[in-house]
Formats: sequence, C-alpha cells, structure tokens
Amino acid sequence: MGQVIAKDSSSDIQKSNPSIPRLPAVPSRGSILLDRASEFPALRLVQPPRRSRQLASVLLFCVILLPVGLALIPWQQSVSGMGKVIALDPTERPQTIEAPTSGRITQWWVVEGSKVKLGDKLVEVLDNDPNYLQRLRDQRQAIATKLRAYEEKIDLTQLQIKLLEQARDLSVNSYKAQLEVAEEKVRQADQNLRS
Repeated sequence: MGQVIAKDSSSDIQKSNPSIPRLPAVPSRGSILLDRASEFPALRLVQPPRRSRQLASVLLFCVILLPVGLALIPWQQSVSGMGKVIALDPTERPQTIEAPTSGRITQWWVVEGSKVKLGDKLVEVLDNDPNYLQRLRDQRQAIATKLRAYEEKIDLTQLQIKLLEQARDLSVNSYKAQLEVAEEKVRQADQNLRS
C-alpha cells in the first residue's frame, strides 16, 4: 500500500507549536549523552546535575589517590628505647586487690619491693558491712541444717528400699509356697484320676 517515510518529528512539532524551544543540533559540551539528547529530548531531562558529576569525579580521584597515599605513609607505631621504670608510691595510686569482702583499706603492712611469704599480711581491710561475718555464720548454719536434712532423707529412703526388698522377698516366698501347694493338689488330682 503506502510507504512509510521517516521524517524529522522534532521539526514537525517545532512547526506546529512554535513555543517549544528547538534543541541545538551540535551539543555544547561535546558528550555522547548530549548528542543523544538532540535526538531524544526526554534524555536531557534525566541527565544527572552538574554538581553530582563533579562530586563523583572528586570521589573517584580520592579513591584512586588513597592507595597511593597509604603506600607512602610510614606505619611504624611504636618507639624502642632503653631506660628504667620507676613506680609511684603505692599509697598514692589506686591498686586492685582481690578480697572475699568489699571494704576500705585502713593500713598497708608492706611497701612496694618488700619480700613477702605465703600467709603474710599485705593490707588491713575494714569491711563496709559490719554484720557480714554474722551473716556468713548464719548462711553456713542454714546450709549445714539443709545438709543434715538431706542426709536424713537419704537414710529414710534407704530404709524404705530395705523394707520394700524384704516385702518383695516375703511375697515371692508366699507365692512359691502357694505354687507348691497348687502343684501338690494337681498331683493328687492326677493320682485320683488314675486310680
């Protein structure tokens, strides 16, 4: 039938509506996207802003420059040297001491550098809770009472086991006797039948 002939649609639109601005034929920036924008006007609307492209360029430059900079920076983080270490007076600095109770140190029995043996007093600790020793005694007594109660419970359970074993033995003996009596009755009945 008829042939379709390709025409420049932008020029037809331009003629029909003169208020639409005409795109330049040669891109001003020389990029391929801008060349395509002259063919496709909607492509110009979706292009990233100029500042975004500049930011991307700066970030790319930093990413490329970072490994080069890191390779050139020296990485030694320590210093070697010789000398003598002198500690401060132990009473003038806080010290960590493990103790079974919390409290306040009232007196030091040793100084730094003193030789001590196992069992020597190091410090005197004043307990923050004056009733702590009494509470420990009460707890110990309560635990001892529980222990005695459990030992009595064990003894009672063992006694129950012995009684149950004796009852079992008596029941077994009783049933054996009943079985023997029944077997004797069967024998007698069998003899009666034969005679």
